[in-house]
Amino acid sequence: MARTILIVDDEEATAFGLQSLLEGPDSKVLTAGTFEDALALIGDWAFDVALLDVRLGSTGDEAGLAILRHLKAHSPGTRVILMTGFGKPSVMEESFRLGVDYYFEKPIRLETLMSVVLTVDQPSGRREGTP
Repeated sequence: MARTILIVDDEEATAFGLQSLLEGPDSKVLTAGTFEDALALIGDWAFDVALLDVRLGSTGDEAGLAILRHLKAHSPGTRVILMTGFGKPSVMEESFRLGVDYYFEKPIRLETLMSVVLTVDQPSGRREGTP
């Protein structure tokens, strides 16, 4: 069964680039650019790995942390990688308190990110009764 990966990033080029690198015969990759789209995907799929950007849009909020909370409540076994271009100690502390597995400040070395994503837990697949 293929590993299922969620990428949440409002920068389309980043999401597309990561999707292109990670998708293959052993990996199904879904992307979301908004908080609402991410919640919808989390409701329909069981993800093995999620890559979440902290900030979505130009509001400067920390929507990625809210997605992390929601994801851990609905799929506690999902391994989560949090990425941010606006790192600060309070965000890092909160992300680990919420159960993030890895925290990276952008820019991230691609080799490091790929290594982390490709070596996490075994796939869990799609939730029953979803499209």
